[in-house]
Amino acid sequence: MTQPDVPGKLALLIDFDGTVTEQDMGVALLDAFALEDWRRFEPMREAGLIVGRECLASEFGCLPSDREEEMARFVREEAVVRPGLRELVELCREGDIPLNVVSSGLGFYIRSVLSAHGLSDVPVFSSRGTFDAGERVRVVYDECPEICDSVGACKCYHALKYAQMGYTVVSVGDGFSDTCLAGQVDYVFACGRLRAHCEANGIPHFPFNDFHDVIARLPQLTPRRA
Repeated sequence: MTQPDVPGKLALLIDFDGTVTEQDMGVALLDAFALEDWRRFEPMREAGLIVGRECLASEFGCLPSDREEEMARFVREEAVVRPGLRELVELCREGDIPLNVVSSGLGFYIRSVLSAHGLSDVPVFSSRGTFDAGERVRVVYDECPEICDSVGACKCYHALKYAQMGYTVVSVGDGFSDTCLAGQVDYVFACGRLRAHCEANGIPHFPFNDFHDVIARLPQLTPRRA
């Protein structure tokens, strides 16, 4: 494909569930494999009884620890990747633009999907599930030096890191775990719940349906950092 000229010094942070994939694969995984009612934790978060980090750890803690390969295969087979992802990754490679997947989902299934699409070299920063601590998966957040009470793996940390290096930071997301990040970056591409959040809170953003929309808009972004 013909590569558009893209302004220099951009860095992209892309959500996974509902963004890279058209469906929230964490939800699909929990619906298929949870050992108990995992949905009871979200109302507790909304009521302020637990923070987002505790909610996510409790939800993913409903997964069995002895079915890692089966769960990874399930997500790999069920996931529908949003059109244009490969082209966006190739554009960023050719333009020396950092592109990272940042997610509150679990790294094992995120990497399984990316690998299946020939994108195993895309950096992933996420929550991590451990499968050797008893009957159930245990969630840890040691892949990021910051822990965010709202979403677990701190997406804003990565935005700050690139901003401090002089990059114009672009986020692409769809949901609750992207709302904090949307207020920290230079440009936001939003769909789903994130788009509704941006509209309700006056946050400038570009709506998108797939990654071709992102590719088409990138040449119009003006670098905001030296």
